[in-house]
Parts: sequence; structure tokens; C-alpha cells
Amino acid sequence: MIITEKIGKTHFSASEKIIIDRITSLGTQIENLSASQLAKDTYTSAPLVIRVTKKLGYQGWNDFKTAYVKELEYLLEEMDVDASIPFTIHDNIMTITTNLAKLEKETIQDTEKLLDHDQLAKIFSLLRQCQIIDIYGILDHLILAKHFQNQMSYIKKTVNICEITGNEKIMAYNASANHCGIIVSYSGQTSHLLEVAKIYKNRNIPLIAITCIGENSINQLADAVMYMSSKEMLNIKIGDFASATSLKYLLDIIYAGVFSLNYKENLEQKIVIASLAEDKYSEYEYINEEKQLIE
Repeated sequence: MIITEKIGKTHFSASEKIIIDRITSLGTQIENLSASQLAKDTYTSAPLVIRVTKKLGYQGWNDFKTAYVKELEYLLEEMDVDASIPFTIHDNIMTITTNLAKLEKETIQDTEKLLDHDQLAKIFSLLRQCQIIDIYGILDHLILAKHFQNQMSYIKKTVNICEITGNEKIMAYNASANHCGIIVSYSGQTSHLLEVAKIYKNRNIPLIAITCIGENSINQLADAVMYMSSKEMLNIKIGDFASATSLKYLLDIIYAGVFSLNYKENLEQKIVIASLAEDKYSEYEYINEEKQLIE
């Protein structure tokens, strides 16, 4: 829960804490509550309510309220498996494998629901126009980006991945008008990635953000946004099962979308390269093209 975790990491005065406690206790009921009404309920003031929301990175009460209610409603949608703790100490190996399978299916379905047609159209337009794609993220995300980079190489699309921590700004400053950046940040608040987003914004270089739902600092700077399934806690979790599955799915969508822009030529290119570089023989008849040709 991104906003709740942000609340937990923010320092509030005693009076501000009263407001925060009231907000969390009301949950989605704050939707029809004004800043003045909340101030009256907590014996504080409307300006103090606004100050609390600004501490959390929002312009004011209405912006915060909309994002908070949206996140709560999203998180209240039931999933069969907990994205953060998909198995317990008492589960046997078969229960674990079943839960992980369910989690992957539910995560992809959840991610699909978060897709927006207009955002996707803009993303494919940006990627059609650019010659080079730059990807930034934390290590776990960059491992998945390597697969994406390899896929894109089959269709003659250059992808740069910033793999050395500390070099993000250098790579960003070296980007030019024919580049398009992709920043992957689950929270959307990762400090060194936020600096990269600011560089792209200030230099008018297209930028795509892949983040959690709701408003955050990075997606506010981006030209287009894709949302990852966001039901995984930032810190309290067994692994990045859900976020990794979600990101892999989104990167596959980007690859497929770019592929489809020039489908016939890309398919021919992919087949030629695959015939030279990939496995050509298998005992499994269904996938053994050579054996099928012989027979």
C-alpha cells in the first residue's frame, strides 16, 4: 500500500498526527469529506490539513483524497493469494507452487485492468519515433529489462540499460532528441531515478514511466505511464513475485506493440535471426521443425 507506507515514513507533528489517524480510520469514507469538515472533526484547521497533504507530495486535500480513495478501492479488490506473503511457514511445497501459479495469473489479470488505451497509443507513438530506448531502474528490474533488450535487438531497436549505479545522470545527460527513456520504479519516488526523470523533462526528451498506481513524483514528469500491479508491499514481502511478473508482462506488451508497428518486416527479420542463432532440434515432435520438414 504505497500511500500508507509513505505516511509511515513521514514525520508529523502531534496535531498533524491527529489528522492522519482520522484519515486512516475513515478509509474510503473521506471521499465526500472536505478539508474544513476534516479539520472540524479533528479540532484542527483546514490549512493544517492542506499542510499534511503537501508533506505527502500532493497539491492539496482534493488531490490527496482522490489518490488515497483510488488506492484503497484498488487494494480492496480481492485476490486469492497475498501478493506480499503468498505462502506461510505451514505450507507444503505443492501449496507453495499452487499459490505462486495463482499469484502470477492474478497479477497479469490485475495489470491488464490497469492498462489504458490512450496511454498505450502514446507509448507506441513515442517508441516509433525514437531510435534509441534508454532504461533505468533498480537491479531486479534491470534483469528483466535485459530480456526486453534482447527481444528488441531482433527487430533492430537499440536499447541501452543503465547497469552501473551512479551512472544514471551521465546516461541521461548523454541522451539526445532521438532517444526515449523508460524509468521503472515501483514506488515512483526512487530518488536517483527521480533525478533522471527531471533531466529528461528539462531537456524535452520523451519519457515513459512504469510505476505503481496513483500519482507519484516520477509519473508526474513522464509523457506516458504504465501501471504495475500494485498489491505488493514495498518492504514487507517474501519476494518480488507480483511486481516482477507485472513488469515482465508490461515489457512484453511494449515489445509486441513495437513489433506490430512493422509486423511483416519484423516477423521476417525474427525468423531469419532465429534460424541462425536459436536451437534447431528437439526430440519433441511438436516443436521440431526440421523433423516435420523431413517427414
